[in-house]
Amino acid sequence: MFTRRDIKHSKLLLRHAQKYLRYKADVLDTATREEIEAAMRRLQAALRQRDHKQIEARAEALDANLHRLAPITWESHWRENCEVILVAIVVAVGIRSYFLQPFKIPTGSMQPTLNGIIGYPSEAPAPNILQRVEEFVVRGRNYIDVVSKEDDQVLQVE
Repeated sequence: MFTRRDIKHSKLLLRHAQKYLRYKADVLDTATREEIEAAMRRLQAALRQRDHKQIEARAEALDANLHRLAPITWESHWRENCEVILVAIVVAVGIRSYFLQPFKIPTGSMQPTLNGIIGYPSEAPAPNILQRVEEFVVRGRNYIDVVSKEDDQVLQVE
């Protein structure tokens, strides 16, 4: 149930070493590859024997060998963190700007302007259906054609 920390770390180190060998199989020369595989076999043998001093020594040797081949660059950590932070800021600003921007409307007379409902009476006929569809998709504009007879009386527009 409870595994010692050095055994857990050694098993993870073996897994990462195998992954490294798979990724770099076409680039590594045979001597380096055999050296890493031998270090992995020595660590696996130490894990089977459960000799903790040997496990630590073999794990440190394998870790040093892997760090020699793939040194850690601290700049990459900063670059990744900055990239994640910038992407999070852009996403948050985008969501807030387009979906969640809160407005307080002090009076009811301002609500049509906020929603973009501004009526412009015109004597010209409404454009054809293709122009209407294009203006709805591009600008979000709707055309409402209200025509009344000469003797009709408009009481309220909603």
